[in-house]
Amino acid sequence: MTAAGPRPTAEARKKRTGGAGPKALAAVVAGGSGFIGSHLCDFLLEHDFKVICLDNLITGSKRNIAHLTGHRRFVFLEADVSRPLNLSGRVD
Repeated sequence: MTAAGPRPTAEARKKRTGGAGPKALAAVVAGGSGFIGSHLCDFLLEHDFKVICLDNLITGSKRNIAHLTGHRRFVFLEADVSRPLNLSGRVD
């Protein structure tokens, strides 16, 4: 058991989130192409989230997220979070 409790099974996560369907939880990861952010994107995708990765690529690199390109629940937006940004759709 971890500090957050036991990890739910894949079946329990799909029941809760609707899997990759329209009910899947959506997360925004600012700095998602950096070292820590890219690992967070990996973790969230493994746990059935839709991931919107934002990065201005000043210190991050597309190499860190290259393996996620084409994943159906992953979107990369080159953006600066210090500027206004409009995202369509629900974000949890």
